[in-house]
Amino acid sequence: MTETSSRGRPAKPESELREVLFAAMLAILDEKGAGALSVDEIARKSKVAKKTIYKYFANKETLVEAMIVAWTSTEVLPALALPASKEEVIAQLRLFFVALAARVLSRESVAIYRFLQHDSEPKQPLIALYRKHGIENATRMLDEWFHAVRETGLLSAAWPENGGYYLQSMIVTPLLRDISLGMSASGAEAHISAVVARVLKDFTPLLLSR
Repeated sequence: MTETSSRGRPAKPESELREVLFAAMLAILDEKGAGALSVDEIARKSKVAKKTIYKYFANKETLVEAMIVAWTSTEVLPALALPASKEEVIAQLRLFFVALAARVLSRESVAIYRFLQHDSEPKQPLIALYRKHGIENATRMLDEWFHAVRETGLLSAAWPENGGYYLQSMIVTPLLRDISLGMSASGAEAHISAVVARVLKDFTPLLLSR
């Protein structure tokens, strides 16, 4: 049976409601800054009743947590395929990092990153959530893949166990810094692809077995 709103109209599905709320939160962050983010302001901007918001979210904090996971989680990225050749090692990494950068450097993710830099209130739990679902998950995906590739003999013995983290720091971190400072456009695909290609070319001698 379809749920209806207090005005008799069919209520939005939860997934659609979340999108509306998160979009409103992004607009508030863009227009007024982190200090203006409140349930009252979110309700006003989204045109969603506070009663409806509280049906799904206990408070502003749980709303913010859900928004962070929805926009920044790298758990939505496809798994890397096991390569059959050295060329495929680089090709798989290129595909992964282009997808990762597109996720991390989207307008929404950059807004979250800037929000987490705001010092109006303690952000450590939110930063930990951001890292767990973003950087740390991507690192885990890469390191598990590198372990599997090492078993095939395609990976150099010199490649470090935590190589996934280093590649992220060389590719994603500088791009995110430049975008957050307004030095480049958010999610510029050509620029992302060029940076990924350059870093992987530089690291190829260390990555692949001889």
